Amino acid sequence: MTHDGSISPLTTRAQWADRRLRLAILTGEIAPGTRIRPGDLAREWDVSATPLREAIHRLAADGLLVESPHRGATVAPLDRGDMLELYELRLLVEPRALEKSLDATDESHREQMRRAHDAWAAADSSPDTDPLTREEAHQRFHRSLLARCPSRRMLAQIDAYSEHSTRYRLAAGSVQPGDARGRKEHRRLLDLCLAGDVGAAADALRDHLMLTVNTVLEREGLQSDAPTT
Repeated sequence: MTHDGSISPLTTRAQWADRRLRLAILTGEIAPGTRIRPGDLAREWDVSATPLREAIHRLAADGLLVESPHRGATVAPLDRGDMLELYELRLLVEPRALEKSLDATDESHREQMRRAHDAWAAADSSPDTDPLTREEAHQRFHRSLLARCPSRRMLAQIDAYSEHSTRYRLAAGSVQPGDARGRKEHRRLLDLCLAGDVGAAADALRDHLMLTVNTVLEREGLQSDAPTT
């Protein structure tokens, strides 16, 4: 998708519809509990309703939408217990995947991590970056850290957990463009990965995930009983 929302010639309409609807849900553009009306979205986004209907079924399978025979599809609700469970799972799986990735790192991987970090930092610092592009850059950075993990199952699980976590982070306003604390944490995580300090990098990732949990809970005015490893 181009910056003006039109379809890139390198993107199929099905891919565009999936990405557009997925990110609209993740960023809260379409609020939890909202009924999805393919015809209305097709007119608003100037795309056929057919790829949107296909995207609805995929997103329902991923748990972002809830399909009902009577109401059609609605955006899945945000639930505190669900968020805590997601981060409990991430805390168990993600640091281990990072350890596996760093055990197999090399200069090519280190350069990949540097580029992904710099792209995210540039997107995060620019006031012209739209939220969708900023979040995608953030996800690409975190994926780059895990890129050498040999377990495809672990990476698939992490992608799913991370995607669902994004809804809570953005809905609670815990992601602020140009946030100094967030940029410092990401830089520290990168530096530890580049230095090959596997244990410290895994600990830094746990701290980073826990900070996100606590920030979301604080923004929602909820008492923290965040998951522990």
